[in-house]
Amino acid sequence: MSKSAPSIRTITPEERKTLPGPPGLPFVREEMFGDGHVWVGMVTTEPGCASPWHHHGDHETYVYILEGEATVEYGAGGSEKMHATADGSLHIVPRGFAHREINTGSTQNRMLVVRIGEGPAVVPLDGPPE
Repeated sequence: MSKSAPSIRTITPEERKTLPGPPGLPFVREEMFGDGHVWVGMVTTEPGCASPWHHHGDHETYVYILEGEATVEYGAGGSEKMHATADGSLHIVPRGFAHREINTGSTQNRMLVVRIGEGPAVVPLDGPPE
């Protein structure tokens, strides 16, 4: 009995699933692929919009900014900041890393996000770490 050869799977923009974002905030999260261990999606955020404080549980998160810019706040009281632009860099967010993202630009940003891990992918927090 012969096995069929593996083939390339293509997921078109029309096949993306729009997921709910933070309530009342103009975030659009589109799932391109998810199998319980790997999640790949696009996140679009409007200017001035900030996510609630959160972490990604047991997921390592990889972010590639396609358009726009973002600032990530983290650390005690949100005192640390990392600014990122669509400059070709890959940003790696460790498991359990408490943070929030803010679109600090004047245009929307679009990011390709890959998460690898188990359990809940987004864990809400009451505020920044102390």
